[in-house]
Amino acid sequence: INSIRRKAMKNIFLFISMVVFFISCNISHAEEIAENNSLYRNIRDNTCIPLFTALKDGDVEAIKDCFSSKKCEKHKDLLDQGEDYSNFLKDFYRNADFLVTRITREKETTFVDIIIYFPNGIQSTRRWLLKEEKRKEGDKIWKVENEIIDPH
Repeated sequence: INSIRRKAMKNIFLFISMVVFFISCNISHAEEIAENNSLYRNIRDNTCIPLFTALKDGDVEAIKDCFSSKKCEKHKDLLDQGEDYSNFLKDFYRNADFLVTRITREKETTFVDIIIYFPNGIQSTRRWLLKEEKRKEGDKIWKVENEIIDPH
């Protein structure tokens, strides 16, 4: 029954991730941000790497810090499951590697393309739509607002 629960949680997580992103994006006119640009480094170092680490560690509180308030609200049921969801994330992302492949901007919209490499040889492409939000400390940080799984 535990394996059924894990499989159901995995399917729910993947389904919700695909459904939540209905924003049409025309990425072909977007400006690609160079890796040596401070915006690129800021997003990679302060959003992507902490989120990758939180997913691998099953650290739900850290995940909430990387998600926008809107995304946290959409995933409230999963994020509030406590130890079950934490353990699911640890198992799901165990030994996975994450790679930021591109960051682009179109007008006020910022996208991050990533690839997740799983140890069984499977890889998954994701596109995150980021939103700039104020932190509790008052400064701003980029947070994941929506996600497309395998956008290509």
